Amino acid sequence: MHEQRVTGGTGFPETVEVGTLGHAPTGLWLPAKVPTAAGGLLLAISVGGEDLAVGLMERAALSLAEHLPLGLLNILVIDYSVHNRFKVLSSLRTQGLYRIAYKDAEARALLEELMDAARERHHHLLNDRCPTLTDYNRAHPDYAQPFTLVLLNLDDYLKRADRYDSSREGHLRDFLTAHFAAGIYLIAYGQDLASVDWAAGLLKVTMQAAPETPDTPPAATLLLADTAPDLTGLRAIIADYGLVHACQSSDSARERAAALIARHAEAESAEADAVCVTIGKTPDGREPIDFALGRRSGCYHALIVGASGSGKTTLLNNLILGIGEQYGADQIRLYLMDYKAGVEFNAFAEHPNCEQIYLDNTDTGAAERLLEHFAQEITRRGERFRDQGVNDLDAWNKRQSADPLPRLILIIDEVQRLFSGPGAYRFNALLKDITRRGRAFGLHIILSTQTLMGAELDRELLTQINLRIAFRLTSEADAERVLGFGNHAPLKLPNYHFVYNSHAGDRDKNIQVRGAAPRSIPEVIAKINADRPDSQKIKPTIIASQGASHPGGEARDPGPAGPVPDWLAWAPVQDRQTEQEQQRRLLEQARNRLAPGHAAPVPDQGTDP
Repeated sequence: MHEQRVTGGTGFPETVEVGTLGHAPTGLWLPAKVPTAAGGLLLAISVGGEDLAVGLMERAALSLAEHLPLGLLNILVIDYSVHNRFKVLSSLRTQGLYRIAYKDAEARALLEELMDAARERHHHLLNDRCPTLTDYNRAHPDYAQPFTLVLLNLDDYLKRADRYDSSREGHLRDFLTAHFAAGIYLIAYGQDLASVDWAAGLLKVTMQAAPETPDTPPAATLLLADTAPDLTGLRAIIADYGLVHACQSSDSARERAAALIARHAEAESAEADAVCVTIGKTPDGREPIDFALGRRSGCYHALIVGASGSGKTTLLNNLILGIGEQYGADQIRLYLMDYKAGVEFNAFAEHPNCEQIYLDNTDTGAAERLLEHFAQEITRRGERFRDQGVNDLDAWNKRQSADPLPRLILIIDEVQRLFSGPGAYRFNALLKDITRRGRAFGLHIILSTQTLMGAELDRELLTQINLRIAFRLTSEADAERVLGFGNHAPLKLPNYHFVYNSHAGDRDKNIQVRGAAPRSIPEVIAKINADRPDSQKIKPTIIASQGASHPGGEARDPGPAGPVPDWLAWAPVQDRQTEQEQQRRLLEQARNRLAPGHAAPVPDQGTDP
């Protein structure tokens, strides 16, 4: 699931390995590779050649997985056999690289998903400048989309279906007109392929078992179709030198798969996420699910959407509490803004990681000023990093361990308010800039709302937000705006369950989660403060509106501006004065709006209003 760059870039390999070619007189063995430009292979298996064909396909899959960064290849198998043909590839299941459909209904649905994904990419990602997914990934390496290798047993899908369906070949023919440009490579295999005229564009390969000898690996005769002009040279070399096509042993394949698994584990340990907080479990309760931002997950910002009462507020509260339990103020600082009732985040007034809490749900200008402040902070950190010759926050903190800079996380609840008025263009521009540049400098945005309908949210901004969390939604249009075309999973969710998708809404990456139960905010915060030394606590500045409720039940003056945050101390004097003046101005505005008297009690933090 997590990316790691190995031997290639983000483009699909130009060749795929299908075994080795051996020269018996010299004992020389070389990789046997065929071009991928045709979009796939049509592999005809003769009697006795099944095991060798499986070896060929597993070698092909492993060679692609080794070439691409981990996370950029999904292996999908459609095969109805009772026994597991692909024993080596199936060992990659726990890494999220392998998936199999062995029931007809599941196979049909899987191919429909792939076709929908191809349409989505052709309509929204590919264009004259980027006609293929390889072109798109090379142009946008930070947002590279995964390729898919499909191993399709045609004997099963066309002839052993639950019921005969003459339209299946037509569907496959349509699929082959668009699949490769959209990042899907097909290896279709079977024993009786004489009538498969709809796959004329694929490279045709026939395998026959060759007589065994004690001195050579299991071998086969690799017959390459005469209709493939790109293979003329390879056919001539095989014929002229009497080369033998040998399939790797299962032990060799297992070693290659084990190396991939080990590399995956190494990448996970080396690229720890900057934020990792458990927010629920799988529906069966067995596996915890973490909210993760950072290198390992490949996510740096998040979008959380859910209808009223679905559990969205509980998730936000648990996330804020979890950050306080796991990270000190020198690691993460929180900025909380609420454009719903204006008082939801008031419960975190004693949270030792909170830098500022905005309780004025009428002042959208406060959001603009804070976003401008974040953009300025990115510029300041960028200049500082360049002076020290470092590229990102992790490198800076490693070098400046005595004076680390914290990550800054801005959480805006009911953010659709900012995208529904005349200032929508400005907010889109600021957020696009921050989400694009902020990842390296430790600035992260979490946007939360009940719906995106009616909000003028820029599509380019959404492409910067890989992590999408969707609670129950009420319309297909809303679900597709959050997760992408055809991804309607949130429509069927019960309350307090959500879809966690760290791949920008890719349907194949949906994880259904049962959200963690509500927690007592005062009790948890009291425990955090009791366990934490004073040096790891900060007191938030509260920007309040008239009637805002504070701990103790009375509205209060937010008081004088607090000290300059540690992470701002190194900024130029003029910049520090600007920040302090802005803070004083905001506080003065808040004071002028405050009125004596008691405010309404804070609503139960465990439910959505």
